Amino acid sequence: HVIFGSEGVRDWGKGSEGLHLLPSHLPALFSHLEGLSPKWRDMGIKLGFPVEEIKKIERENGLFETKHHLQELLRRWLEWAPPLHCYPQIQDLSRVLCSLGEEARVFKIEIDTSFLASSVITRHHKLHPSHLDILSSTLTPVSPRWKDLATHLGFIHSDLRSIEHSRGLFRDNQYLREMLKRWLSWGPPKPSVATVEAMTSALETLGEYPLAEAVKDMCTQHEKETVSDMEFEEVKKCPPYS
Repeated sequence: HVIFGSEGVRDWGKGSEGLHLLPSHLPALFSHLEGLSPKWRDMGIKLGFPVEEIKKIERENGLFETKHHLQELLRRWLEWAPPLHCYPQIQDLSRVLCSLGEEARVFKIEIDTSFLASSVITRHHKLHPSHLDILSSTLTPVSPRWKDLATHLGFIHSDLRSIEHSRGLFRDNQYLREMLKRWLSWGPPKPSVATVEAMTSALETLGEYPLAEAVKDMCTQHEKETVSDMEFEEVKKCPPYS
Protein backbone atom coordinates (compact mmCIF):
# COMPACT_ATOMS: atom_id res chain seq x y z
CA HIS A 1 0.00 0.00 0.00
CA VAL A 2 1.06 3.59 -0.59
CA ILE A 3 1.69 5.54 2.60
CA PHE A 4 1.33 9.32 2.79
CA GLY A 5 3.18 11.40 5.36
CA SER A 6 2.17 14.62 7.06
CA GLU A 7 2.49 16.61 3.82
CA GLY A 8 0.52 14.08 1.80
CA VAL A 9 3.69 12.92 0.06
CA ARG A 10 4.27 9.24 -0.53
CA ASP A 11 6.75 7.61 1.83
CA TRP A 12 8.93 5.48 -0.43
CA GLY A 13 10.50 3.72 2.51
CA LYS A 14 13.89 3.53 4.13
CA GLY A 15 16.76 4.03 1.73
CA SER A 16 14.57 5.68 -0.89
CA GLU A 17 16.49 8.96 -0.84
CA GLY A 18 17.98 9.63 -4.24
CA LEU A 19 15.45 7.48 -6.14
CA HIS A 20 15.88 9.37 -9.38
CA LEU A 21 13.91 9.36 -12.59
CA LEU A 22 15.78 9.01 -15.87
CA PRO A 23 15.24 10.42 -19.40
CA SER A 24 14.36 6.89 -20.50
CA HIS A 25 11.30 7.04 -18.23
CA LEU A 26 9.61 9.75 -20.34
CA PRO A 27 7.19 7.52 -22.34
CA ALA A 28 5.91 5.66 -19.27
CA LEU A 29 5.75 8.80 -17.16
CA PHE A 30 3.88 10.76 -19.83
CA SER A 31 1.36 7.93 -20.23
CA HIS A 32 0.49 8.30 -16.54
CA LEU A 33 0.40 12.10 -16.52
CA GLU A 34 -1.14 12.88 -19.93
CA GLY A 35 -4.49 13.67 -18.30
CA LEU A 36 -2.78 16.51 -16.40
CA SER A 37 -1.99 18.41 -19.61
CA PRO A 38 -4.30 21.36 -18.72
CA LYS A 39 -2.33 21.78 -15.47
CA TRP A 40 1.11 21.62 -17.08
CA ARG A 41 2.00 25.24 -16.18
CA ASP A 42 1.21 24.73 -12.48
CA MET A 43 3.18 21.48 -12.51
CA GLY A 44 6.15 23.20 -14.12
CA ILE A 45 6.21 26.00 -11.56
CA LYS A 46 5.95 23.54 -8.66
CA LEU A 47 8.77 21.43 -10.13
CA GLY A 48 10.98 24.52 -10.14
CA PHE A 49 10.81 25.84 -13.70
CA PRO A 50 11.18 29.63 -14.04
CA VAL A 51 8.27 31.47 -15.66
CA GLU A 52 10.37 32.39 -18.69
CA GLU A 53 11.09 28.74 -19.47
CA ILE A 54 7.39 27.93 -19.15
CA LYS A 55 6.63 30.66 -21.69
CA LYS A 56 9.38 29.38 -23.98
CA ILE A 57 7.89 25.87 -23.98
CA GLU A 58 4.51 27.38 -24.87
CA ARG A 59 5.94 29.46 -27.73
CA GLU A 60 7.85 26.53 -29.20
CA ASN A 61 4.96 24.04 -29.07
CA GLY A 62 1.89 26.07 -30.04
CA LEU A 63 -0.48 27.95 -27.81
CA PHE A 64 -3.16 25.25 -27.44
CA GLU A 65 -1.08 22.03 -27.64
CA THR A 66 -1.15 21.30 -23.91
CA LYS A 67 -0.18 17.63 -24.36
CA HIS A 68 2.95 18.69 -26.22
CA HIS A 69 3.65 21.27 -23.54
CA LEU A 70 3.47 18.66 -20.79
CA GLN A 71 5.62 16.20 -22.71
CA GLU A 72 8.29 18.84 -23.37
CA LEU A 73 8.15 19.95 -19.73
CA LEU A 74 8.74 16.39 -18.52
CA ARG A 75 11.50 15.84 -21.09
CA ARG A 76 13.39 18.89 -19.86
CA TRP A 77 12.84 18.01 -16.21
CA LEU A 78 14.13 14.45 -16.67
CA GLU A 79 17.35 15.86 -18.16
CA TRP A 80 18.10 18.05 -15.16
CA ALA A 81 21.48 17.41 -13.55
CA PRO A 82 24.02 19.17 -11.32
CA PRO A 83 25.44 21.74 -11.09
CA LEU A 84 22.44 23.76 -12.40
CA HIS A 85 19.72 21.51 -10.96
CA CYS A 86 19.19 18.57 -8.68
CA TYR A 87 18.48 15.22 -10.32
CA PRO A 88 14.71 14.65 -10.81
CA GLN A 89 13.41 12.53 -7.96
CA ILE A 90 10.24 10.52 -7.58
CA GLN A 91 9.66 12.17 -4.20
CA ASP A 92 9.54 15.62 -5.84
CA LEU A 93 7.02 14.42 -8.41
CA SER A 94 4.85 12.83 -5.71
CA ARG A 95 4.85 16.09 -3.73
CA VAL A 96 3.81 18.09 -6.79
CA LEU A 97 1.04 15.64 -7.72
CA CYS A 98 -0.35 15.71 -4.20
CA SER A 99 -0.30 19.51 -4.13
CA LEU A 100 -2.36 19.46 -7.34
CA GLY A 101 -4.88 17.09 -5.78
CA GLU A 102 -3.70 14.18 -7.92
CA GLU A 103 -2.92 11.58 -5.24
CA ALA A 104 -4.53 8.87 -7.36
CA ARG A 105 -1.85 9.30 -10.01
CA VAL A 106 0.82 8.57 -7.40
CA PHE A 107 -0.88 5.20 -6.88
CA LYS A 108 -0.75 4.47 -10.62
CA ILE A 109 2.94 5.33 -10.83
CA GLU A 110 3.55 3.16 -7.77
CA ILE A 111 1.87 0.19 -9.45
CA ASP A 112 3.86 0.57 -12.67
CA THR A 113 7.14 -0.74 -11.26
CA SER A 114 8.49 -1.58 -14.73
CA PHE A 115 9.80 1.89 -15.43
CA LEU A 116 10.94 2.54 -11.86
CA ALA A 117 12.89 -0.71 -11.61
CA SER A 118 15.99 0.63 -13.37
CA SER A 119 16.19 3.46 -10.85
CA VAL A 120 16.10 1.03 -7.97
CA ILE A 121 18.70 -1.26 -9.52
CA THR A 122 21.26 1.29 -10.62
CA ARG A 123 20.84 4.12 -8.10
CA HIS A 124 23.92 4.74 -5.98
CA HIS A 125 25.81 2.05 -7.92
CA LYS A 126 29.14 3.82 -7.79
CA LEU A 127 31.86 3.18 -10.34
CA HIS A 128 35.51 3.07 -9.33
CA PRO A 129 38.90 3.43 -11.06
CA SER A 130 39.05 -0.38 -11.08
CA HIS A 131 36.27 -0.28 -13.71
CA LEU A 132 38.45 1.63 -16.20
CA ASP A 133 39.62 -1.27 -18.38
CA ILE A 134 36.27 -2.99 -18.74
CA LEU A 135 34.37 0.30 -19.10
CA SER A 136 36.65 1.69 -21.82
CA SER A 137 36.48 -1.62 -23.66
CA THR A 138 32.67 -1.70 -23.49
CA LEU A 139 32.40 1.90 -24.72
CA THR A 140 34.83 1.59 -27.63
CA PRO A 141 31.97 1.87 -30.20
CA VAL A 142 31.14 5.37 -28.93
CA SER A 143 34.77 6.60 -28.97
CA PRO A 144 34.21 8.87 -32.05
CA ARG A 145 31.63 10.72 -29.91
CA TRP A 146 33.73 10.87 -26.76
CA LYS A 147 33.32 14.65 -26.53
CA ASP A 148 29.52 14.42 -26.61
CA LEU A 149 29.60 11.70 -23.96
CA ALA A 150 31.95 13.74 -21.81
CA THR A 151 29.72 16.80 -22.07
CA HIS A 152 26.69 14.84 -20.88
CA LEU A 153 28.76 13.50 -17.99
CA GLY A 154 29.51 17.05 -16.88
CA PHE A 155 32.87 17.90 -18.47
CA ILE A 156 33.29 21.50 -19.57
CA HIS A 157 35.13 22.83 -22.64
CA SER A 158 38.41 23.41 -20.84
CA ASP A 159 38.34 19.79 -19.60
CA LEU A 160 37.93 18.54 -23.17
CA ARG A 161 40.81 20.69 -24.39
CA SER A 162 42.99 19.38 -21.58
CA ILE A 163 42.26 15.80 -22.63
CA GLU A 164 42.96 16.57 -26.30
CA HIS A 165 46.32 18.07 -25.40
CA SER A 166 47.35 15.18 -23.15
CA ARG A 167 50.78 13.93 -24.11
CA GLY A 168 50.85 10.76 -26.18
CA LEU A 169 47.16 10.68 -27.10
CA PHE A 170 46.27 10.67 -30.79
CA ARG A 171 43.19 8.49 -31.34
CA ASP A 172 39.55 8.69 -30.25
CA ASN A 173 39.74 5.51 -28.18
CA GLN A 174 42.72 6.99 -26.30
CA TYR A 175 40.82 10.21 -25.64
CA LEU A 176 37.83 8.17 -24.46
CA ARG A 177 39.96 6.18 -22.03
CA GLU A 178 41.60 9.32 -20.63
CA MET A 179 38.19 10.97 -20.19
CA LEU A 180 36.86 7.90 -18.38
CA LYS A 181 39.95 7.76 -16.19
CA ARG A 182 39.35 11.32 -15.05
CA TRP A 183 35.61 10.81 -14.63
CA LEU A 184 36.06 7.71 -12.47
CA SER A 185 38.15 9.74 -10.05
CA TRP A 186 35.50 12.44 -9.67
CA GLY A 187 34.01 13.48 -6.37
CA PRO A 188 32.95 16.76 -4.78
CA PRO A 189 33.19 19.55 -5.87
CA LYS A 190 32.86 18.09 -9.39
CA PRO A 191 29.31 18.00 -10.86
CA SER A 192 28.75 14.41 -9.78
CA VAL A 193 30.42 11.23 -8.72
CA ALA A 194 30.87 8.41 -11.23
CA THR A 195 27.83 6.14 -11.11
CA VAL A 196 26.17 3.62 -13.40
CA GLU A 197 23.13 5.93 -13.46
CA ALA A 198 25.14 8.90 -14.69
CA MET A 199 26.79 6.87 -17.45
CA THR A 200 23.64 5.12 -18.64
CA SER A 201 21.72 8.40 -18.62
CA ALA A 202 24.43 10.05 -20.75
CA LEU A 203 24.45 7.13 -23.20
CA GLU A 204 20.67 7.12 -23.48
CA THR A 205 20.68 10.87 -24.18
CA LEU A 206 23.02 10.09 -27.10
CA GLY A 207 20.64 7.36 -28.28
CA GLU A 208 23.12 4.62 -27.35
CA TYR A 209 20.60 2.37 -25.62
CA PRO A 210 22.36 -0.97 -26.30
CA LEU A 211 25.58 0.43 -24.81
CA ALA A 212 23.66 1.70 -21.78
CA GLU A 213 22.34 -1.80 -21.18
CA ALA A 214 25.81 -3.24 -21.73
CA VAL A 215 27.22 -0.91 -19.05
CA LYS A 216 24.57 -2.04 -16.57
CA ASP A 217 25.30 -5.72 -17.29
CA MET A 218 29.06 -5.20 -17.30
CA CYS A 219 29.14 -3.38 -13.98
CA THR A 220 26.81 -5.85 -12.29
CA GLN A 221 29.00 -8.77 -13.37
CA HIS A 222 32.20 -6.92 -12.45
CA GLU A 223 30.82 -6.16 -9.00
CA LYS A 224 29.88 -9.81 -8.46
CA GLU A 225 33.36 -10.93 -9.48
CA THR A 226 34.97 -8.36 -7.19
CA VAL A 227 32.82 -9.37 -4.23
CA SER A 228 33.55 -13.03 -4.93
CA ASP A 229 37.29 -12.37 -5.01
CA MET A 230 37.10 -10.37 -1.79
CA GLU A 231 35.17 -13.15 -0.07
CA PHE A 232 37.76 -15.64 -1.25
CA GLU A 233 40.55 -13.53 0.23
CA GLU A 234 38.69 -13.34 3.54
CA VAL A 235 38.26 -17.10 3.58
CA LYS A 236 42.00 -17.59 3.07
CA LYS A 237 42.67 -15.50 6.19
CA CYS A 238 40.62 -17.84 8.37
CA PRO A 239 42.45 -20.62 10.21
CA PRO A 240 41.62 -24.11 8.97
CA TYR A 241 40.46 -25.16 12.40
CA SER A 242 38.60 -23.36 15.13
